[in-house]
Amino acid sequence: MLQEHAKIVDFIATADGITGRKKLQKMIFILKKMGVPFQEKYEFHIYGPYSEELTARIEELCDMGFLSEELEDKGSYVRYKYNVTQEGKDFRGTLKESVIDNPQIAAKLNEKSSRFFGVDVDAFVLRPFGAHGTNRETACRQSEAAFHGRRN
Repeated sequence: MLQEHAKIVDFIATADGITGRKKLQKMIFILKKMGVPFQEKYEFHIYGPYSEELTARIEELCDMGFLSEELEDKGSYVRYKYNVTQEGKDFRGTLKESVIDNPQIAAKLNEKSSRFFGVDVDAFVLRPFGAHGTNRETACRQSEAAFHGRRN
């Protein structure tokens, strides 16, 4: 069970910290689609793919002291930054090998803006199901169907 937690810590450490909860959700989703062995289940959500399991694991990792969570007040919203603590680095050592074969993938994803992730998730979710070139309502319906294993 804690191996899945260690994979998340490993990824965040490889990425040298992650700023943004939605960004973290989408990064893990994209990596999962690329074949990285994350086990979190995703559902369609208003802001794109969302995993309650990932949210719970992140909270648990913070509670256990393996991740630090910093809140940055941006005026109209709050942004969260996650970093691996020293205890988290020790915990990361429980993995036999890194979950990310190429650390540059984590770095490349982490340098991208939130806007990029909206476009990239579209490529992973909407396009394979024929949703490109359609209106937003149709695309959202097709995306939701995709997450539930149905085709519209």
